[in-house]
Amino acid sequence: MKNKTSIIPLFIVLVISLSLLSGISYSNMTKGSRSKRVEYDPHAIIVKFKPGTISLPFGGYEVETAEAAISSSSIRSLNNRYKLKKLKKIFRDAQEGVTRVWNKRGKLVEIRDVSGYYKIYFPEGADVNKVLSDYSADPAVESAAMDYKMRMAVIPADTSFALQWALSNKGQSGGTPGCDINAPRAWDICKGTSEVVIPIIQILSQNW
Repeated sequence: MKNKTSIIPLFIVLVISLSLLSGISYSNMTKGSRSKRVEYDPHAIIVKFKPGTISLPFGGYEVETAEAAISSSSIRSLNNRYKLKKLKKIFRDAQEGVTRVWNKRGKLVEIRDVSGYYKIYFPEGADVNKVLSDYSADPAVESAAMDYKMRMAVIPADTSFALQWALSNKGQSGGTPGCDINAPRAWDICKGTSEVVIPIIQILSQNW
């Protein structure tokens, strides 16, 4: 009897521990899923049209649908069905056809045709997945994709970042934790600007 009563409290502790662990695991799992959530524009997609399908007015790169000359009847039909609002050329100065240019090393290289990439906009209420499916299946379209939102990584993907204790000191190399300029927190406020010029003075001397 004594052994049975001593087992009961142990069993209760075990059940509580497992419940807590499962709760923590679920919390971490949901946090991870939220942090890895994929976001995209629900009112637009990116389409690569075949050459000659879309022509914009001279100097135009973002126009209302009615201003664009569209040679494909199936694309015009899709545009009407989904009440296409406007088109925006992704690569503003891109020309049709493969362009050959000389690079800095004096080598002739080919630049592939990216003139057919457009971001096309739809009104609210359109099912972006259905829109994507229908445009992808059209014979005048080479490819289509969601307009995914991209974010710049604040912490640089530099394998030596941890060695730069002046930016973020965790006590590496025997240093004092927190003795730094707290760069990661500052990057959350400002990522920098091209308007600020930082001069770097380099002193060259054989005596140093």
